[in-house]
Amino acid sequence: MLMRKNENVFADLSARFHRPWQLYNGLRVALDYRVTDRLLFGSHFPVMTTRAAADAFQRINDWGDGVRLPPIPPELIDEILHERPLELVGLG
Repeated sequence: MLMRKNENVFADLSARFHRPWQLYNGLRVALDYRVTDRLLFGSHFPVMTTRAAADAFQRINDWGDGVRLPPIPPELIDEILHERPLELVGLG
């Protein structure tokens, strides 16, 4: 809600990769509120390595057999992981 009301507020995704259900729900809310352009990747190092966090984030839509949830768009995942960091430093 804070991001929705304030354009200069950003959020990172750290500390959520080992809680995929919370991460998924947070991303769904961000999609509904149209604030995904201000989400940043954070690994939560040293609790999780950057590679492990990125891998967990890329698997956010993998819930196993029989579980069907609206997917987090793969384009959004790629944007957060690969494009957003470059944009923030003026290289994107």
